Amino acid sequence: MHKLSDTSDFNPELQRVFSTSEAAKFEKTGDSKIVNYNGRSYEYYDAKLHSSTVATIERIIHAIFLFIMGDLINAWKEITNRMVVCVEVKGTAIKDIASDNWATIGSPTSEPIDIRAQISELITRDALSTEIMLRQQEILRRKEEFRPKIEQEKLDKQKSPSYAQLQELSRNGTLQPAGVGSGGVYFLQDEQGKSKFVIKPHDEAAFCLHNPRKQACPLLNDSLRTREDIPAYESAQNEALGSSIAELINARNIVPETVLTIYTSDQFHLISDSAGRKVKSEPNEREKLCSAQKFIEGAETADDYCKRKESEKNKAVYDPSKIVAVYDPGDIVYDPHDFEMGNIYIWVSGNEDATRDNFMVSEEPGREGAPVHLQIIDSSLICGDRGPIGNELAASPQMKSVISLQGRDSIKNISTKALAAKMRFFGKSEASIAAAVGRVKMMQAAIKNDPNITLGEMNKLVKNNYAGLPS
Repeated sequence: MHKLSDTSDFNPELQRVFSTSEAAKFEKTGDSKIVNYNGRSYEYYDAKLHSSTVATIERIIHAIFLFIMGDLINAWKEITNRMVVCVEVKGTAIKDIASDNWATIGSPTSEPIDIRAQISELITRDALSTEIMLRQQEILRRKEEFRPKIEQEKLDKQKSPSYAQLQELSRNGTLQPAGVGSGGVYFLQDEQGKSKFVIKPHDEAAFCLHNPRKQACPLLNDSLRTREDIPAYESAQNEALGSSIAELINARNIVPETVLTIYTSDQFHLISDSAGRKVKSEPNEREKLCSAQKFIEGAETADDYCKRKESEKNKAVYDPSKIVAVYDPGDIVYDPHDFEMGNIYIWVSGNEDATRDNFMVSEEPGREGAPVHLQIIDSSLICGDRGPIGNELAASPQMKSVISLQGRDSIKNISTKALAAKMRFFGKSEASIAAAVGRVKMMQAAIKNDPNITLGEMNKLVKNNYAGLPS
């Protein structure tokens, strides 16, 4: 087999070319190269098999086959769990994308980066097509990595109704762009036009290749992220993980049920669409790994709620676009249980984007003036490895409340083993897992040492020690 450096005389007919689903079983251990051969493009990279039991058995069987066939070198590579993987790269590589579709700046936590300048350099070096194709291949690989996991999730009794509903809506429903947020967001609607799910493709988030909101990026490095400690292309997985964490801490009512799904729609965006023309896509190129979150009926964002209340106070016609002065978030009176569990969810998940735009509030019919119910959406920026948390609930006077007995029990009973398992299932790094486990252990120690600790005191502790206290 060729070494990764031997690409000048590369011939895919002389070695095995893996399908995308086969390649998903491997983990990259180095850089990729794109090799052109007879008008086709191939990605070529060093890799090792994911170390699951099934993968190990498959590797041993393949090694025995290679040994029988006399291919001793590659049989040895299989046994040692190392290979060079070759995958045909499919998808549209295009250069003439309008410059304002590329993101102008990088992570807000780092120095501003002009992506367009880097794009111009790539075009000059005739390297933009290669970068785009590499991202496309990685997107496909990630989708195939999660395909069997999604099938496993469908067997979960708690989640199976959502999957059944998604399947029904894929036949009879419609997908409509929401036109909000920094990434691709879609409403999945039933035949009556009622929204049932919010769909977010993982490759349309900010700084991802197929972003439709003029924040696309064909590059992949640590500086090009919405948050410095949260990698790109993890938003959909984080959304589903957030729902699982809420379930783990007995806060299902705080985060709407969210599952991972693979969904196909002509409404989905490809970067090639930004070239000013609709480019015919490869088969299944608009089949995407997505999060699907149940739509919350009868709720509004905390920001819109404040604006509406301001309008009602002034007896004016409600027009959010004309309202500048709003209530401070601290003026919203939340249901005490929702408020407490919302905070606990933010702390455990390490949510770095818990803002008023992501707080959905609702009033109980016939109980005007009563505390409002709280649900938290958009968990795309959770479970980093450094933080800090971003918690706008901290502005509320309700933070002075002592954590209730029920709240302390919720914290005390969190299984760090189960939390780590859920995070690994959704592909989180060991550093982010260690941070989450350290955070929970710190919270558990805090309620043990001080049964009268307030929400505000715990919030300050977590904000200043995202990964927990040093042992």
